[in-house]
Amino acid sequence: MWGLLVSKDIHVNVTYDKELLPLTEAEQFVGNEFKNYKIDSLSQNPKNFVTPNEYIQSMYPSAHSLFGRDRVFDYPKKWFERIDFENLAHVHFNIKYEWNPSQKQWSCTSDSSVVYSAFVIDNVNYHFVIHELLLNTSNDDSFDAHEFYKPEDLKYFLDNAEYHRKIITKKV
Repeated sequence: MWGLLVSKDIHVNVTYDKELLPLTEAEQFVGNEFKNYKIDSLSQNPKNFVTPNEYIQSMYPSAHSLFGRDRVFDYPKKWFERIDFENLAHVHFNIKYEWNPSQKQWSCTSDSSVVYSAFVIDNVNYHFVIHELLLNTSNDDSFDAHEFYKPEDLKYFLDNAEYHRKIITKKV
């Protein structure tokens, strides 16, 4: 285990882009497990609430056996400031099997991923918005989620992240 334990009073909320609805059974499963992953990850270290930093991921296994490398997008460079502000990230998900519990998180990559953004309110309420579920449920060996990250998709994800952040912070 890495980091410090956080208060049991944290609240993790997950919202889906309306374009994803209705969710399939597999997508519901991934969304529920994503929430569990973020709760487990936050219980270990709330400082990097969006993603554990690369050093932590390269030294320790993931907080959840189905989630691997978790990172903020680093392209396109022209939107990096906005990507950073909206905390737009993606995490590898392995729908086929669990990773070896001793495997370092950074080494856990797969062909499937969850694209999300995140923000925190008052150090207690953590919000994650799932923008895309790129899941290889067909066992197609040619499927690779990274092929789906086109600049126009990232622009949509950023606009969607901003929209959800503004809506949710007005409610709180």
